[in-house]
Amino acid sequence: MKTPLQKPSLSPRDRQTLAFVFAADSPQRLAELPVTAQALIALELAETQTEPQCWVTEGPEALARLEATVGALSGGSPENVRVFPSRESAEAGDDETEAGRAAARLRTLQACRGDEPPRIILTCVQALLQPVPPPGRLTARRFPVRRGDTLPPEELLGRLGEGGYRFEGEIFRRGEAARRGGIVDVWPPGEDRPVRIEWFGDEVESIRRFDPDSQRSFDRLESVAVTPADLSIDLETEDLVSPLEHLEAGMRWFMVRPESIREHLELYERIPEALPRLASRLEAECFGDRPPRRRIEIGPLADTGVRPLDLRGWAPDYTAGERSGRPDLAEQGRRRVVERLFGEARDGRYVEFFFETAGSRNRFAELYGNLPGAERVRLCDGVLSDSCRSDAAGFHIIAECDFYDYRTRRPVEARRRKAGRRAREGRRYEEAFDIQPGDLVVHVEHGIGRYLGLFETESEEGRRESLVVEYADRARLYLPVDQAHLLSRYVGAGRSAPRLHKLGGRRWSRERDTVEHGVRDLAARMLETQAARELEGGRAFSADTAWQAEFEASFPYTETDDQLEAIREVKRDLESPRPMDRLICGDAGYGKTEVAMRAAFKAVMDGAQAAVLVPTTVLAQQHYDNFSERMAAFPVRVDMLSRFRSPKEQRRIVGELADGALDIVIGTHRMLSKDIRFHDLGLVVIDEEQRFGVDAKEKLKRLRQHIDVLTMTATPIPRTLYMSLTGVRDMSTIQTPPRERQAIDTEVREYDEALIREAALRELNRDGQIFYLHNRVETIEKKRGELERLLPEARIGVAHGRMDERSLSEVMHRFSRGEIDLLLCTTIIESGLDLPRVNTMFIERADRFGLAELYQLRGRVGRSRHRAYACLLIPRHGALFADARKRIRALRRHSGLGSGFQLALRDLEIRGAGNLLGAKQSGHIASVGFELYCRLLRRTVARLRNEPVPPLAEVRIDLEFIRPGPPSAGAGEENAAYIPHDYMEDETARIRFYRRITAAAGGRELRATVRELRDRFGPLPPPVRRLARLTLIRLDAAALELVLVRVHEQKVMLQKDDGSWLRTGSRFPRLCAETPDGRLRELGVVLRNC
Repeated sequence: MKTPLQKPSLSPRDRQTLAFVFAADSPQRLAELPVTAQALIALELAETQTEPQCWVTEGPEALARLEATVGALSGGSPENVRVFPSRESAEAGDDETEAGRAAARLRTLQACRGDEPPRIILTCVQALLQPVPPPGRLTARRFPVRRGDTLPPEELLGRLGEGGYRFEGEIFRRGEAARRGGIVDVWPPGEDRPVRIEWFGDEVESIRRFDPDSQRSFDRLESVAVTPADLSIDLETEDLVSPLEHLEAGMRWFMVRPESIREHLELYERIPEALPRLASRLEAECFGDRPPRRRIEIGPLADTGVRPLDLRGWAPDYTAGERSGRPDLAEQGRRRVVERLFGEARDGRYVEFFFETAGSRNRFAELYGNLPGAERVRLCDGVLSDSCRSDAAGFHIIAECDFYDYRTRRPVEARRRKAGRRAREGRRYEEAFDIQPGDLVVHVEHGIGRYLGLFETESEEGRRESLVVEYADRARLYLPVDQAHLLSRYVGAGRSAPRLHKLGGRRWSRERDTVEHGVRDLAARMLETQAARELEGGRAFSADTAWQAEFEASFPYTETDDQLEAIREVKRDLESPRPMDRLICGDAGYGKTEVAMRAAFKAVMDGAQAAVLVPTTVLAQQHYDNFSERMAAFPVRVDMLSRFRSPKEQRRIVGELADGALDIVIGTHRMLSKDIRFHDLGLVVIDEEQRFGVDAKEKLKRLRQHIDVLTMTATPIPRTLYMSLTGVRDMSTIQTPPRERQAIDTEVREYDEALIREAALRELNRDGQIFYLHNRVETIEKKRGELERLLPEARIGVAHGRMDERSLSEVMHRFSRGEIDLLLCTTIIESGLDLPRVNTMFIERADRFGLAELYQLRGRVGRSRHRAYACLLIPRHGALFADARKRIRALRRHSGLGSGFQLALRDLEIRGAGNLLGAKQSGHIASVGFELYCRLLRRTVARLRNEPVPPLAEVRIDLEFIRPGPPSAGAGEENAAYIPHDYMEDETARIRFYRRITAAAGGRELRATVRELRDRFGPLPPPVRRLARLTLIRLDAAALELVLVRVHEQKVMLQKDDGSWLRTGSRFPRLCAETPDGRLRELGVVLRNC
């Protein structure tokens, strides 16, 4: 890779113009410039002028583009450039992204007061309108911690509390801290990673960085500077000051699009929490005829005071045919443009291409690297939002997005994002069954009860920690914590709550037997269907080609682990002769479409066609744009079949599908019409299958018998979820959110115009856009008039399904280009739309929507690193139906990242499953709960396949020398097996680790859990080691198909499922060790020798 270590020089005339405007005392104005030209000017002036610069943009998105471009042109993130972003919440630790913004602001202010202040500061007007602590606070209250220091943990904890840190069981964000025994985890705002400080007595023994996703440490440090989480924690609002207090008076201010900046100043003053003194100071110091701060404006105003520069944008002169979508014509146009640029490079001009990924750069080099002049052209990695050329200076800087003529421009910060798991909000789907006090639970042997919590109890056997479950007649089961994995949360399939079972009663065993009998027929039908698909046979696609690797390398984001695993599973299915029927389940924006793109590309590389079926024309257009852009550098023909195409165009596309001239078609229900014939269809991708009707689903069902089918959804309908969990359908889950993705703030409010205006103005002030959902076409124009009166500041557009194709397409394109601020729409925007600037949504009459619909609608916002808001509006003084209340309550509860799976389970409870799974199976689910029903079905399938049958109940362990739970008062811990409270204080974490230890499926999984405990909580105390060793004994016993391991009077009694006992000769084995730990080790040897 080449890096732009030497950037192109400006022309002498442009340098002279810049020197003049930079030195002038009066305000100056430059004509509007591409972002790349702005970055070039900033870097040029940083080298030639002594005074620092402050570049002010109109909003956070424009700031992100300028920041990325400066970084690309300078080959990284130079120390003399600092960014001062705006905050979107008053709470510094509100979430990881917001804490990151607060940290960036803090670092920039500290750099401004340091020995070597930055030469360039990049900011936006919103950031300058947010108050900061006075300069004197920045250097105070820094607290260094060094390895070997004598520092009691309590002293550090006190300082952290004073500094505004929030104490949690685990930390995932800046400004959080946690203590576990002799370990303190803390994430100072100025650190990229949290640190783990471990003590030996009062001496700091080690300082380690750790990964907030895995909670595992990876790097040792000698020291760390702990700064307050919030420097303004004990300051009143009137004590805070303008950021201008920290910036040098001699700094030159570059105002990019000053008219828009002034509009935001005016808009800011209408927001209730605004501080007018900040806006007044910014207006006084940076605007006016002779302000105290020298400013240079850059904007589109044609008056005599504007000074032009020979820095212009660049766009390829492709013909209409070359833009038609035909790969051969597009490649012809690109080659013509490249040859001309390479020719200019041979003539001595400076030509530089920037690519967003190494894959894109390598593909370009492969296609054009042998053309004359290629050796004089620089190919660089970096994200530019536009291109720039100068005839006088003789250079061209070409951005990938311009060269390939992308239809859409995604925010730059999205292109730079990294993968990461947010363990707190992006819970894995297995944790959808986590239990909380008050939940209904199912015990494998005792049935349905109500979980009351984790309690410490005293009995004749001593003290122990137990999970307490209440059954009928208020009978209580005290379940030892080492059997925590025998409980599961009850997820039913009916509208009424089930009756609690009686402890020791017969009803539970009868119901469980009935369900086990009932699932046999279902399991037989499932296997029959799968066998038919196996016999039918399908197409086994070839292994990946070199082009496949290049295509995947051009993905502009970093794949998450879940994404990569889903891709591997899909490829494995495609290369198998069995027809694929796989569900990809993942939240909105988690990367499902990329999985589908790679599958479609693989099919095309093997000579087959691929069809992508979507529920709406708007989503079809978006997928068409995205597929076309991703495959622009390859000879893949992509087209769209929907009502956005004229009848003549539709006839052409149908003909090209039949002839094989079209490789990938993206369309709506139109693709299921009788006139559609494929030349060689190999793959069908279905996006949001639950949105299709019964007839469409029947046609799709017939496809599955012989064609590979890939289905994508964010909220699987209960039937799809059920089929996937029980094994009828293969499922891949993408549960890892992008690093900077934030959970959506969801509020339920009565309709209030003042509330709507306040939230809308707040969104407009941060340069964002708004969805307003009004799902009645008959009254939508009336609602438009109401909104125009309420929000005269906003440009309002309307979109609904009854609009003609041209009008709807034009409105959506204008909205995506940012020419509309608020889109008043129906549910036409429900599926899949990806508009990162839209981060506020109002849903009128939210009580009329289903849970999956509300979740899908809410997923249209929050698709960038900006905080998103969804406001569910319900009627004033109106009573809601019970189901509507449950749906809205569920949506508010599951507002975190990765919550689609939990909502699908909740939907199963609210709606019932009789119409989806059949009344009989629905009744079975209601009897035993969804999770246990799936386990019973999996057991039955395994038995019919003659595979090992997973046990329902675990091996019982009864050892006279080990007592699960804490020791009794005055007794020692030499035979206790539990997680001490002083080792792990957080109750939720203790239950989670109890379940993880006792439910480990193998020794490797158990050892990984033990290593994590050691790293996060310190050395394992003996009771925890015994608990882990008990699990190893249980695993060894399960491998021998034992149901009971008992040690009494040193005799080892091992009972099998048929009631027989294992003996050594005619005797029971005996233990000889004297200590409980020695006997445990000896028992393990006995089991392994059996």
